[in-house]
Amino acid sequence: MTMADLSISVTRLGLGQSGDTKTDRRVPVEAPVALEYCGLGYAVMMASPDNLEDFAVGHAVAEGLVETAAQVTAIDAAPVEGGWVIRAQLPEAARDAIFARARTRVSDSSCGLCGVDSISEALRALPFVSATVKTSRQAIS
Repeated sequence: MTMADLSISVTRLGLGQSGDTKTDRRVPVEAPVALEYCGLGYAVMMASPDNLEDFAVGHAVAEGLVETAAQVTAIDAAPVEGGWVIRAQLPEAARDAIFARARTRVSDSSCGLCGVDSISEALRALPFVSATVKTSRQAIS
């Protein structure tokens, strides 16, 4: 198992079989990942926390902060409360691009984190939902 998946216990409904069974199921993890370039908070995205160094390099190149992957140095990915942070160093010349893009970039993501630049903002409290769903075994079957 990698940090991009975890195992959870579930109940498998025995529809037309010998009954319900408990089992473990591996599921993918998606977590907030904060990107910091040259010590500056750049973006928070939802991602599977696997190959985070490659994610940071690819993002820096795709955003036009650097021209080549070799320009991204000293990458560190670490778990933090609520998610992950990736800190990477870029050439000094990239600082102007970081400031310009961080303030004006257009997001084409739909994860709900547009404009969020810290994990604590991404994990703000949500209102309690009291609605429940009731479904019969026949409807599932």
